[in-house]
Amino acid sequence: MRSLFLAVVVVALSVASLAVAKTERFTVVFLNPGGATSFWGMVADTMTAAADDLSIDLEVINTDRDRIAMLAAARDIAKRADKPDYVVLVNELEQGMAMQREMNRAGIKTFYLLNRLSDDQLAEFGPSESSTVVGSITPDNEIAGYEMAKSLILEAKRRLTAIDSIRIMAILGDTVTPAALEREAGLRRALAEEPSARLVRAFPVLWNKDEARRRASFALKVEKVDGIWAANDDLAIGAQEAASAMGRRPGEDLLFAGLNWSSDGLAAVQSGAMTMTHGGHFFGGAWAMVMLRDMAEGSAEPGNYRFDMSAVHAKNVDLFIERIGDRDWGKIDFKTFSRSMGGRKSYDFCADAILAAATLPIE
Repeated sequence: MRSLFLAVVVVALSVASLAVAKTERFTVVFLNPGGATSFWGMVADTMTAAADDLSIDLEVINTDRDRIAMLAAARDIAKRADKPDYVVLVNELEQGMAMQREMNRAGIKTFYLLNRLSDDQLAEFGPSESSTVVGSITPDNEIAGYEMAKSLILEAKRRLTAIDSIRIMAILGDTVTPAALEREAGLRRALAEEPSARLVRAFPVLWNKDEARRRASFALKVEKVDGIWAANDDLAIGAQEAASAMGRRPGEDLLFAGLNWSSDGLAAVQSGAMTMTHGGHFFGGAWAMVMLRDMAEGSAEPGNYRFDMSAVHAKNVDLFIERIGDRDWGKIDFKTFSRSMGGRKSYDFCADAILAAATLPIE
C-alpha cells in the first residue's frame, strides 16, 4: 500500500511539474517602429494585453519611425548581458536586414510582425552567418487593398450615376514597406478588373496625415476625382479635411476608403464619410505573442504564418464600435486563441473571433 501511495505521489508531482512547465515565463522585446499612440500604439497595446494573459514578460521600445533609432535600439539589445529570449522585429522602412544582423551576432531569436524579411533578403545570410529568425506573422494586405478599391467602385456606381468613368486617386503610405506595396497591388488588381475605373493620380505621403491633407488639397484642384483610396485611416481623414475645405462632401460627391479600424475611421464609416475601414492587423501584436507561446511549448512549428484582415462597413460598423470601440483589450482572454493554453486545434484570428472574444461574460 505504501508503494502504491508513493507511486501516486510521484505521478502527481510529475503532472504538477508539467503544468508549471506549460506556463513557464519567457522574455520578449518588441522593437516598435512607431510610437505609443496611433496604429503602432494599438499594436503594442494588444501585444501587452496578450503577453499578460500568456505569461510572457514583454518590453516595448518605441522608435517613432526613425531609422537611426531602430538600428540603435537593436544594437543596444544585442549588447545586453541579460538578453531576451525573443525580439519581435518589423521590417519597416527596409531596416529589417540591419537589425537582423545585430540579432544574428548576438544569437537572439527573432520573430517578424506585419512586415517580414523577404525570401530574397533571408537568402543574403551566407553559410558563415547563422540566421536567428524563427518565424513571422503577417496579414493579407493585398486583399485589403483590393476590397477597399472595390468598395469605392461599387459605391460610385450606386451613388454617382451621372459619371461614365470612375476616377480614383490613391494616397500611398510609402513605396518600400512590404505591407504598403501589397495594399497598392490590391488596388491595382481591382482597377484592372473594372473597365470603368481608372487611376488618375497616386502619391506617397510617408504615413503623414498633414502631408496627405496638403497633397490632396493640391491634387483635387487639378484632377477630377470621384474616390480616394488611402493606405490608412489617418491619410483618408487628412484628405477628407482637404476636400471639405474645398466644399466637397465626403461620402456624397467624393468617396473615401481607409484602413486601420481606428476610432476616427470607424466614426467616418458610421457617418457615411467612408465606405469602409479595412483592418484588424493591429491585433498582429497579440497574435505574435500567441505564436511565440505556442512555439515555446512545441504546439506550433517555426515558420511564416498569415492571418486575414476584415472590412468594417455600413452593415457591421455598429457592432464593431459596440464590441471593441472602447479599446479595452484586457476584457479579451487571449489564451483562448492559443493551442497550448487554449486547447485550439487550429488558429482563428478573424474578425468574428475577435468580436466573439470581446463580448464580456454575463456575471
